Amino acid sequence: MPDLFWEFIFKDATALKDTLTALGIVVGGWWTYTRFIRGRLDETALDIDLNYSTVDYKADDRLTFLNVIIKNQGKVKLRARERINPAYDHRSTDGIEHVYRFGLGVKIRKIPADLSSNCWLDWYGDPELESALQEINLLKGYVKGEHQTDFWMEPGESYSLAAPVILADGSYLAMVTFIGASKKDDEFWQRIFLIQIPSTNCAAAQGSNPQVVAQLRR
Repeated sequence: MPDLFWEFIFKDATALKDTLTALGIVVGGWWTYTRFIRGRLDETALDIDLNYSTVDYKADDRLTFLNVIIKNQGKVKLRARERINPAYDHRSTDGIEHVYRFGLGVKIRKIPADLSSNCWLDWYGDPELESALQEINLLKGYVKGEHQTDFWMEPGESYSLAAPVILADGSYLAMVTFIGASKKDDEFWQRIFLIQIPSTNCAAAQGSNPQVVAQLRR
């Protein structure tokens, strides 16, 4: 009788242990899933900044060194779009192009010096702005093959990508665009900066952050 009793207790305890183990796995899995969803651990986030410096080149032209800094603020790897071809390629009714060829590029448009006061400069729809210079591929050093870009950032990583350009004296808007490799619409970041040539701000001339005009995200 005692042997049967202890055998019954042992079997019952084993079954209880298995049940508790299975329950623990289910609860742990649910907690992990809930934390993943609520914490948005799969979402990407990017910070874009730009600074610049200038030196005399010739007459009223300046050699301008643009330095774009990007940082992966998310908790997952962020990869730039691999294909080098137009994305979001369409034209608005006023003829302004919405074309971005590169995973990370910068476009520059000069601001006319004779605009009236209290006017809003719309990058996409303002005919007063001069046509954008050819988009600069900031990831040219990461191109493999003819039309492929191989660039990614781990969480917390930051990169500094540079572009030297010749600009005449005046004020400019610079738009930096990053397009992710994912097909999700939220992997698209833009930020617009003000560039003044020659710089009237000593801090900007030394490479500190210029004035940010606007930040856009789609």
